[in-house]
Amino acid sequence: MTKFAENGRQAIEEEITTGKPTPGARLDEAHLVPRFGVSRTPVREALHLLAGEVLVATRPERGMDATEVPLDRVVEMIEVLANLEAICARQAARRITAEERQALVRS
Repeated sequence: MTKFAENGRQAIEEEITTGKPTPGARLDEAHLVPRFGVSRTPVREALHLLAGEVLVATRPERGMDATEVPLDRVVEMIEVLANLEAICARQAARRITAEERQALVRS
């Protein structure tokens, strides 16, 4: 998998989960390629990753469409973000220096 496939997947996923493009809208590789400044292969890889996450539907003879993000998927994403924030806070608390702690107290 190319680096863009993962970064592009994240960018396209963000758009789909925020309603742009709307559910059912065609995700045309030809429009995504110049937008992201990469070739068709990494865009295609990103779309296939999203199809595996049920955020993109493959339509025979039509290409790929954005799907409606199911509520349970949104809840799952929020839970993952909350857990990531907790991990980050825990790591920051473990690594903070006395000087950094004092700067936080002063601010």
